[in-house]
Amino acid sequence: MDFLILVKSLTLAIIKRMAYEVLIVLFLLVPRYFCLTTVITPNLLMNLNPEDAIMPGQWILSTIHLPLLLEFGAAPTDVWAISPGDWDKSISHFNGISWTSYGVSGMNVPSSIFGFAPNSIFVGTGGGGIWKFDGNGWNKIAELTKDGRNDIVFDNIWGKSQNDFFAFGAYPDTNGLANNSVIAHYQNNNWSIFNTGDIKGIVEHLFENKINNKIYFQAIKIGGWTHPDSTILYEYTYPNYKKIYSGVWDYENTGDITLIEDEVYFANRQKTNS
Repeated sequence: MDFLILVKSLTLAIIKRMAYEVLIVLFLLVPRYFCLTTVITPNLLMNLNPEDAIMPGQWILSTIHLPLLLEFGAAPTDVWAISPGDWDKSISHFNGISWTSYGVSGMNVPSSIFGFAPNSIFVGTGGGGIWKFDGNGWNKIAELTKDGRNDIVFDNIWGKSQNDFFAFGAYPDTNGLANNSVIAHYQNNNWSIFNTGDIKGIVEHLFENKINNKIYFQAIKIGGWTHPDSTILYEYTYPNYKKIYSGVWDYENTGDITLIEDEVYFANRQKTNS
């Protein structure tokens, strides 16, 4: 079956996803790089006072006042977040009760985070860096380049396992805009960089569709002063890219993709007037 170009209600998508995840992390992108983050986790804590006890299955809200980018949760008591702000608060961890923030020596500004287990958390940074938390500490596992450039910023990471995942983003073009697309794939202890050809824009979201094993990704092309920002969706089957959607990008109207139960869905967010 080809890519399911289904315009799903965002409410339905969120409800369906909540049914399969043990923790949901919500963040308000206004704008993306400076947001107040609220973490919502199922109440599995055992040290609450009896009069304050919440029945299992209900929710606890914990707010951290940092300019957070992205979050990842391995469990309700093991939530990670990254921040481009002060170095000593660039990595944050929630243990189910409270947050701890710190910096990692040698780590450039973190820009993406994803994980597969408590001892398998990955962070992408400026300078093309990929770091891994192994349960005890952080170690740089790669410093990637493309076209001889190492000023890559990885905006996101996604994968199926710690031995098969993607890091993606962009590096600046001649105008200083992050429009030179980068997709890196780690598989079986080896890194490969996709030849993205004439594709331009920051690769923001990328997923593999279980039904047809094709890769779909969203690229946001920064227009600067010459033309509006745009969002473009691609379908990829080695070695070919197929454009399946393009439109103006803004906070009210844009095309995007999401993954639900290993299937890729197209989401068309539009402002409606009530």
